[in-house]
Amino acid sequence: MRKPSVAVVFIYALILTTLALLLKEPHRILPLVVFNASMSLIVGWRKVWWLYFLILVASIGIFTNALFFANTGGTVLDTGFFVVRENALKGFVTVTLRVMLIAGVGAFFVALFEPLEIIKGFTRELRMPASISLSLSYALRLLPLLRKDLEEIMFSRKQRGYRKRPLTPGELSSTLTGLLLAGFERALWSGVSLELRGFRDYKPARGISLNLYDVLIIAALIAQLIYATIM
Repeated sequence: MRKPSVAVVFIYALILTTLALLLKEPHRILPLVVFNASMSLIVGWRKVWWLYFLILVASIGIFTNALFFANTGGTVLDTGFFVVRENALKGFVTVTLRVMLIAGVGAFFVALFEPLEIIKGFTRELRMPASISLSLSYALRLLPLLRKDLEEIMFSRKQRGYRKRPLTPGELSSTLTGLLLAGFERALWSGVSLELRGFRDYKPARGISLNLYDVLIIAALIAQLIYATIM
């Protein structure tokens, strides 16, 4: 399936993140939140639903902070234990919506692309240095291998009569030392292999090719900027 360009979606997310920090009225932020959160859930709700759950949990801390530092103005709610005033409620709603907008555009970006697609897109479309993109790509590919190395080390410990999971500082040190040595040796020979293949002279293809999805995203961005400006 054809996807929009990484650069276009990244710039979309960056501009709306900046807009979230600039807008101060909740009624101007809310439609942007609804649109972008909906888009992220439509594109990849399995990847991002937990993010909105975390925001829901974090909103308790945001509300508490608003009560301590912005609880002024007319009384909105008086429970006898504490009083909620206008500015505290407005501050809580504004900050929560800002966080949700930033999370929404970030989740939309992450849901659209796999990590390696993002790295390749940054290199090809945003001209990230090839050495940085390779390092990031290698790190992502290395994670499953490190997990496999750790499982082998833990299995070896069990075969030698030790606890499978290290608990003491000495056991933890020996486990991490073995893991680091295995990772270092793999990285060393990967570097040697790249040099032998001429990576020093490697020049990745550059450029960006827009498609219909890019046009729609740009149109959505312009529409949201117009709304935020005139409303």
